[in-house]
Amino acid sequence: MNLYEGMIPLSSQHTKITMQLIADRLGVSKYTVSQALSGKIGVSEATRAEVEAMARALGYRIKSDKRSAYPKPPKTVSDAASDLPYAADLIGDKDVPHTEAAPAYVAIWVHDAQRKEPSFWSRVLGGVILGCSNNGWQTQVLSSDKLLMDNPMSSPLTDITSPACLGSVVLGTLPIRSLHKLAQLHQANDPIILVDHEEPLIRADCILNANLEAARLACRRIISQGCKRIVFVGKDLYSVSFQERWWGCRQALDEYSRQLEGYSLRKWTISYGQPIWEQQLAKRVGASSSEELPDGFVCANDEIALKLLKLLQEQSIPVPSRCKVIGIDNIDASASSTPPLTTVELAKELLGTRAVEALERNLTHPSVHSEKVILSARLITRGSG
Repeated sequence: MNLYEGMIPLSSQHTKITMQLIADRLGVSKYTVSQALSGKIGVSEATRAEVEAMARALGYRIKSDKRSAYPKPPKTVSDAASDLPYAADLIGDKDVPHTEAAPAYVAIWVHDAQRKEPSFWSRVLGGVILGCSNNGWQTQVLSSDKLLMDNPMSSPLTDITSPACLGSVVLGTLPIRSLHKLAQLHQANDPIILVDHEEPLIRADCILNANLEAARLACRRIISQGCKRIVFVGKDLYSVSFQERWWGCRQALDEYSRQLEGYSLRKWTISYGQPIWEQQLAKRVGASSSEELPDGFVCANDEIALKLLKLLQEQSIPVPSRCKVIGIDNIDASASSTPPLTTVELAKELLGTRAVEALERNLTHPSVHSEKVILSARLITRGSG
């Protein structure tokens, strides 16, 4: 005889039956109930049977024909990228009495400009969607810019207070005020995962690239090639990652200048992220005499480095014999430039999939301590330096 047989269904007592109510009765998480009732992997058969028995006893109707004992094969990154136009589609985002559990989903917050950027952020986004898909979770891709407004939920973008929402993944930088607002909108134990950003005042796991390490690698590489007069090209205030890359260069130069004399590091500040940055860089290159040009450039990212390579060629300045150029990120175009760009590779899709792993860890162990995961950088040596 089933343990819960003979219970009077709460539905006959006009009580709304939700996943949370079932979870409370069993002393498990709402996530466990959702996975069990929707036939997803991640729970044992014994737990699944117990959840189903309690659900039926309480009067929660399970549509068995919609469940599958066999998980779908994992998607690839290209599959995930092809789903991007439909990533905001979501059905049944609320608990409804006597109906099948709503599909679990993850809210992904990304700035509009970053979502359109093909070399880095769109690939990170694809990694998040891939990781969610392989866990059987749907996704809602939402505008981080809405969180900067006074009332970000005034439009029907999503209802992240719904029990179906497992938590949020935030791509890139958000002000602390917006992050606090996001935390308040979520239920108490819903996890928030920050990608390429950290904020100690928010309880959240952080998945980061090793920007400091990347810049140190780039600078040490260019010094090992005989360069002593070095220029960093970027803008500290553009992002935390740019600032960390400048610090990494300074650390590398400090290490060498303590041992040997003659090393110098300067910075060309350009308004990266604004339409005028390319003209500013062209003006700096054009105004520098042959004697004023450094031996080597470390650029805050590959896009800046590729533009610099082109400008140097237009000025008949040979690379790498006169100036060496190194970028950071290893975007696709860096391998096909003339000369091919030496760069430092940082995680893209992996940054996204590791964020989903952090989300899953928090759902499985809600009281676990927050973690900071830093993914290592890797030097890619090519012809420019």
